[in-house]
Amino acid sequence: MLSTLSSICVMEYLEYLSFEKRQYIVSQIPGLRKVEKSLPHHLDYLNIAFDRIRINEYEYYLTNKGSGTIEIRKRQIPYPPNDLLGLESPNYENVQVAIEKLVNDLIGDRPMIYTKKLEFWDSWIFRIPFDLKIQAESIEARWFNLRHGDLDRISNFLGPKPLKEFSTKLDNYEIFTHPIVRNSQKLVIWRGSLDSYNWRVNHRNIHLKDYDRETLYRLMNEWIASDPKIGMELTGDIKRTYSWKLIEEEIWIKERMYLIKCGNHGIRVKPDWRLYIVSQIPGFRKVEKSLPLRLDTLLIEFDRIQIDEYKYYLTGRFRRPLDFSPTGNPSASATWTIELRKRQIHTVPVSDTLLGLVPPIYGNNEKASEKLLFDLIGNRPMIYTKKLELLNFTGQKSQHERSAMISRLPSGLKIQAEIIRAFWNHFSDSDLYRISDILGPKPLKEFSTAFWDYATLAHPIVRNSQKLVLTPGTGNFDARIIIHKHIHLKYYWRPALINHMTEWAANVQEIGMEFSGDIINELEEKSIKELMYLKKCESGGRRVKPDERQYIVSQIPELRTVEKSLPLNLDNLSILDNRIRIDEYEYWTGIREKEYYLSNNSQISWTIELRKRRIQNSPIDGTVLGLLPPIYDDNIKMASEKLILDLIGNRPMIYTKKLEFRNLRNYRLPDNLKIQADIFETRPFNYSYADLDRLANILGPKPLKEFSTQLKFRGFGIFTHPIVQNSQKLVLWRGGEDFDPRRINHKNVHLKSFGQWILIRCMNAWIANVQEVGMEFSGDIQISGGNYPKLADSEIDEEEKSLKEMMHWRKCEGDGRRVKADKRFPNTLYSISVPWTNNPNTEMQMSLIKSASIDSQFQIHLKIQPSGTAIPERFDSMYWELKLWKTQNQIISFFSSESLPDQLLFGSMCLLCFNLFILRLDSIISKKIK
Repeated sequence: MLSTLSSICVMEYLEYLSFEKRQYIVSQIPGLRKVEKSLPHHLDYLNIAFDRIRINEYEYYLTNKGSGTIEIRKRQIPYPPNDLLGLESPNYENVQVAIEKLVNDLIGDRPMIYTKKLEFWDSWIFRIPFDLKIQAESIEARWFNLRHGDLDRISNFLGPKPLKEFSTKLDNYEIFTHPIVRNSQKLVIWRGSLDSYNWRVNHRNIHLKDYDRETLYRLMNEWIASDPKIGMELTGDIKRTYSWKLIEEEIWIKERMYLIKCGNHGIRVKPDWRLYIVSQIPGFRKVEKSLPLRLDTLLIEFDRIQIDEYKYYLTGRFRRPLDFSPTGNPSASATWTIELRKRQIHTVPVSDTLLGLVPPIYGNNEKASEKLLFDLIGNRPMIYTKKLELLNFTGQKSQHERSAMISRLPSGLKIQAEIIRAFWNHFSDSDLYRISDILGPKPLKEFSTAFWDYATLAHPIVRNSQKLVLTPGTGNFDARIIIHKHIHLKYYWRPALINHMTEWAANVQEIGMEFSGDIINELEEKSIKELMYLKKCESGGRRVKPDERQYIVSQIPELRTVEKSLPLNLDNLSILDNRIRIDEYEYWTGIREKEYYLSNNSQISWTIELRKRRIQNSPIDGTVLGLLPPIYDDNIKMASEKLILDLIGNRPMIYTKKLEFRNLRNYRLPDNLKIQADIFETRPFNYSYADLDRLANILGPKPLKEFSTQLKFRGFGIFTHPIVQNSQKLVLWRGGEDFDPRRINHKNVHLKSFGQWILIRCMNAWIANVQEVGMEFSGDIQISGGNYPKLADSEIDEEEKSLKEMMHWRKCEGDGRRVKADKRFPNTLYSISVPWTNNPNTEMQMSLIKSASIDSQFQIHLKIQPSGTAIPERFDSMYWELKLWKTQNQIISFFSSESLPDQLLFGSMCLLCFNLFILRLDSIISKKIK
């Protein structure tokens, strides 16, 4: 016996298995029969006849054997070939017990049978002696004459839910009044013994089948003449006769539809699409109304509303009967009604769909319009739309009419729009205040309107928008009165647009303001280019690339304050007179000459332009970002200070890996500027002690990792400044002064751009004067690059051997030893340690390092440290390496200078010596083994 938990698991598994799988499992495990019988069936198809039952794709049927006994067989639908040959149906009297047992075994004693389709071939199902419960989605009973009493018997075993479809043959009208038929969602009627409907069938959705075209057309006209209610539908299938007549029948049907359209002044429309899920499931209306709408376009007019690509509108029309002749006069019985229609925008030809008739309670357009707006956009917390158009009327409206139209909008309406368009409306200041009550809190990205007066453009809705688009109206454009950061003109003729552009350029004074306009005629491209070329020549300008915004904040000005409150994290920051470099880009101000040719004289003036370029692989002149206002024309220094302030000013801190200044006395830096740098480089510039005092007010609290400068004439005073003394490394470039370690007291000195032998001399001077433990000296050895010709690899190897030889003899003279490389320098080629002569408790470690720089091939590094710090190597083979290297050079030199016989003699002697050495080595090894 199964436990309670096991039974539940088995039931959950078995219930939704297919019928065939359940039968197979039960046949293998008879103990599950009782459990399986307690579960409902979920089927696709069920048909019970007097000698067979079909379940899904299999049919179980009864037939006679040769001996006259009844046999149960099973076959798959559709029938296999020759499956029905040689079979005889049993007589009615002998089959009753057998079919009852078969049906009971398969589907009997169940709580419920769920099936998508239930079909009746005869009335035998009504005589089943046991209880049966079937919940069907559709019923088909077109194979026998169904009566009203039969439907009563069907209702005894049919589930409570109404049918989605009831299909029957037209043999009598009484069944259409039965609740099973009336409550079904769709009624399918097959052609039967009755040929005329007289439309005694009252159903909301009727579908006709198996009718020829003439009969179907006649029945359709009778249905229309019966004055069906709103929402009722009639469809029908045209019976196929011959395949070669399909085209002919299609033309015939289209012709009849065209005549009906003409007779009722109709139009061709697109297929009907449901507007919302809530129209199919009214229970969702309240939930759907509580959610915000997110749209692309919302256009609200007097009697219509556009939502995205669809427009819903009201129209009045005379409705005439079908017997109206297109060439005759309107019938006296025609009535005027208001219709709600839907049209898709941007369709050619224009087509619409009739959604329904407006109820008589909304008999005038004003009430019907309010109802339309309320149903579609009313009672919502917020409507988000990219574009909003309000009251876009093509006709003239008075102020009173416009105010009344705004007041008819649903109460509590809130719309958060990105763009407002009102090209054809003359909005007053009061209209805009009414609209501001509707709009959400965020400012508009664009406000588009016709230019009627200046008062409208001063409203906060317009002033706070990011872009103002103007079309021609009754007002005259005046750039001195219209103050907006971005103005765009539309639908202006070219001469007027050019005049407005010239006027705007002469009056605008602020950086960041923009002006643009659309040229109506595409054919004027050539003349526009000619005009721009002449303007460029007259102003001394040049052709530039399209403007690329520098930062997100230039697109979203609201982020400027937030962005300024954050520190900058850079790789490189260089401020050099009238230019500033930020990472890989350089920004600078330049002077552009403008010439105005007046008769034979020319008047020259100047203007300041802002440029930008990439440091690597960029054009020399860069990209023009814009012209500065005329206030900066006479003072390029002020323009440079403005540039620096806009880019790096008003920030809590700027973090950069490398910082470079020119002369701090040439310009005023932004107040409270703070820069935390890793490296400070002043190589090309002459800094004084006072300049470093000013720099100390700018730098952050952490000491520099590196201070890089050039040995200038009389410039040793800066090396005592705390900025230099506290830096971890002092990098000195060769300049007008010689290196003097007595005047440069720093714990880590690195020389750059010194010649090889000058560097060795500076190193010897440092060794002779430095006394403190922990001090370091290094330098780049440059043997190619710069002004030196590029050396071959063999020449670089020769230089490496000479440097190693110099270090080897210093080790021998100073009684030193070869040591392991410093872990900080993994590319060490050779490292030695020599006792420090001035202090017996210290040693000097000297290292030769392979450099990865393109300017130098090697580095030499010295460090004073306590004795025993360096780890000695077990063996120093440098002596033998140098001997082998010299021998190789002698052999190469001999072979390159002597004749061929001498080369052969020398080679034979070398080979003989090598063989003697091998023989001697072999004898020594043999003696040791013995």
